[in-house]
Amino acid sequence: LPPPPPPLGEPGAAGAPGAPGTALAYAHINADGTLDAANSKGVTPANVTHPIAGTYCIAGLATAPKNVVANLGLNGTAFTQVSDLGAVLGCGPGTQVAIATFDGVGADADNDLWVALN
Repeated sequence: LPPPPPPLGEPGAAGAPGAPGTALAYAHINADGTLDAANSKGVTPANVTHPIAGTYCIAGLATAPKNVVANLGLNGTAFTQVSDLGAVLGCGPGTQVAIATFDGVGADADNDLWVALN
């Protein structure tokens, strides 16, 4: 058996606070496609459209995102979602981010979304 580890030393001094987060933008999009501005940064109501059930499009951002992470919230009937960059998933030209949400049988379903863009 290996020898036991040595005793722990005294705790060090507290470190300096870290830099603020560096997310390009983040948003809470309500199921009806409106923006929850209090829980969003770098995205305005004018940036978000909801052209059809289960489809959410983001365009007109000051900086083009390189990736998107979207999570379903608790308000709606969706079971899963897919997201991508660009004019896909039923979003038109100029779209920077497209998100589609689906219920348990694969039909379009509205749901709120928490979105991080970098």
